[in-house]
Amino acid sequence: MSAEDKRARKDKQKRKQPPSGKSKAIQIAIAVVGLIVLVGAVRTVWNNMLPPPPPTLTEAQTKTLNDAIETKGYMAPYSVELDANRQLIVTFILDEPKSPTYLKGFAMARMATVREAFAKKSPAKSYRVNIKASAMDPQMMIRWGHAIYDKGDSVQWIIGK
Repeated sequence: MSAEDKRARKDKQKRKQPPSGKSKAIQIAIAVVGLIVLVGAVRTVWNNMLPPPPPTLTEAQTKTLNDAIETKGYMAPYSVELDANRQLIVTFILDEPKSPTYLKGFAMARMATVREAFAKKSPAKSYRVNIKASAMDPQMMIRWGHAIYDKGDSVQWIIGK
């Protein structure tokens, strides 16, 4: 019998033998590790595809804002929200404005208070103070106008329509 025949016979015998317990355990361990890596990769890709959660004010930030407004003696805001663009929107209800000048002053004073409440530790990139009036229909509100602060040190007053 030649060396090649002996080698072919050994290879054939090796193929017929069932794998040992140790080699089975190694195969299972490799399969489990591969599955864990695959699941981790899929989760990472999936999480990167999801939009980030919208920003929100913390309880402490909301308290800071409400305390600053109360300290000035102003009525509490109707709503406070931090939108997806990190604009802090504070809405006040004012049913009977005295004049357009009064509305502007009302909004500007509240804007200054909102900006001062957070100073340099603000969660917002810009601010907006809405002045609205409640209507008979709870689904509808009349907008008197809003003050907006985006960049720089100027606040812009925009009359509602």
